[in-house]
Amino acid sequence: MGLGSCLLHLDAAEEALSCFEQCIDAGAPREAALLGKGAALQKLARHDEAEEAYRDLLDIAPGSEEPLTNLIALSAVRGDSLGVAEYSTRLLKSHPQSKSALQGLAMLAIANGDQSSAMDYCTRLVEADPDSFEGRFNLRFVQQRMRQPEKSARSIA
Repeated sequence: MGLGSCLLHLDAAEEALSCFEQCIDAGAPREAALLGKGAALQKLARHDEAEEAYRDLLDIAPGSEEPLTNLIALSAVRGDSLGVAEYSTRLLKSHPQSKSALQGLAMLAIANGDQSSAMDYCTRLVEADPDSFEGRFNLRFVQQRMRQPEKSARSIA
C-alpha cells in the first residue's frame, strides 16, 4: 500500500495501479486500496474504471469525502454535468462546507444561468474559505451578472 502511494506521488501511475490491485487481491484494507486504485486510474485517464473504483468505495463508505471529491473532478473533466451535480450534492450532505461540492454546484449554476443559486453557492464558498481567490472571483462575477456592483466591490475587499 505504501509503495503504491509513493509511486502515485511520483507520477508512476501504472506501477502504482499494480500495487493497489495486488493489495486488493491480498485482502488489504479495501477502502485505502480502492481509493489508490481509483486515483491511479484517474491519472491514467482511464475514467470509466476510475469511476467504478470510486463507486465501489462509496458502496463501503457512502459519505466518504475523497472519492466524492475525485468523482466531482472526474465528472467535470468528462463534461458530465449530471455527475457533477450528483456527487456534489452527495458530498454537501455529509460535508456542508466542502469546497469541492460548493465549487461544483456553483460551476453548474453559472453554466445554467441560475444566478440565484450561483450566488448562494459562491457566498457559501467564500464563507467556508475566506482566503479563496477563486471563490471571491466567482462571487464577484455572479454579483456583476446580477447587477449588484456595490456588493461586488465589497466581496473582494
